[in-house]
Amino acid sequence: MYSNRSVLDLKNIALTLVGVKELLTSETGASPEARITRLIYPQVRDEISELPIDWQFLVTRSSELSPSSTTPNSGWDYMYLLPDNCLRVVAVVDEDGDEVQYEHDVEHWYDSTNKAVRPVILSDKSTVFVKYIRRLENPGEWPAWFCKMVYMRMAMLLCIPMSKDDQRYNQLARWYKDAYNDAKAANGKYKGRVDDDSVNLLEGNDSVVDASDVDVLDKKYIEQRS
Repeated sequence: MYSNRSVLDLKNIALTLVGVKELLTSETGASPEARITRLIYPQVRDEISELPIDWQFLVTRSSELSPSSTTPNSGWDYMYLLPDNCLRVVAVVDEDGDEVQYEHDVEHWYDSTNKAVRPVILSDKSTVFVKYIRRLENPGEWPAWFCKMVYMRMAMLLCIPMSKDDQRYNQLARWYKDAYNDAKAANGKYKGRVDDDSVNLLEGNDSVVDASDVDVLDKKYIEQRS
């Protein structure tokens, strides 16, 4: 999964799709292309990360959170500040595993000391572990299908102001939709849940096989394609 892809690479792919000839050579350039991609890129990255899809490579689990000294006034017993890299809470889970989950609310709390609004978890649990979608800034740690979604979405947003080409925009929109659907399908393959008979619970009727059994895998692939 790891690669040498950089933020600059994704920006330049997006610009190429829009039809820009002069590509970026650094993140700090003063050209119109450099300025607009600096503005758009972090928005697109977080927008796609925060979609209501549990991107498995972004899902992580916090260590035990410490309750805030502030008592919630909304009926919950405890309030917890979320980790700084948390984009979206998936669940409040048990110390021993993710199967048991607990009721909670996610709200935004005004921190009068630091004069900032902070996202918080409200819970009746005195011990809280959070499963969440994290912000992962290095695209070298993203799957290729996630990178494709990001640069396709960037190209869509750049297309009208930079090329004013409606036909190109419509094509990019179709390509982004395809990239999104491919990403959802790829993301669904990250988990391997099997029952006592080694039947893959995510696939329904496909047995989990040894990856070294090439003949079996090839046969299954041919049957699916035919």
